[in-house]
Amino acid sequence: MGFEQILRKTVLVAEDDQSIADLLLFWLEKENYQTFRALDGHQALDLSLRHTPDLLIIDLQMPFMDGGTAAQEIRRHDSLREKPIVFMTAHGDKGIELFVNIEMLGDGPIEYITKPLDFVYLGELLRRLL
Repeated sequence: MGFEQILRKTVLVAEDDQSIADLLLFWLEKENYQTFRALDGHQALDLSLRHTPDLLIIDLQMPFMDGGTAAQEIRRHDSLREKPIVFMTAHGDKGIELFVNIEMLGDGPIEYITKPLDFVYLGELLRRLL
């Protein structure tokens, strides 16, 4: 394993739409992030506990467990309590209000991005959060 590999930040992407997930994962890996993908909120929680990512990108609308509920469950664990979470929504800032009670997520950084994704903005956001 090279030195660059050791320093790579890890990002968990929780997104049930295959085309959006593929595009996002491709971009993140091109930007030198190590990635993990979850198809729903349950997988996001499981992968977060196993890999302790540096940052999580979570779609708000997913099957089985929505992104807001998954984030609450993730933030209940000490090792993940302060990890930055970036929510993805097709509903703008109103999406956050519909799906997430921000007070229930503790003090760790919370941001959101809208779909379709603006990769210039996302890059700036990740650099600021990490």
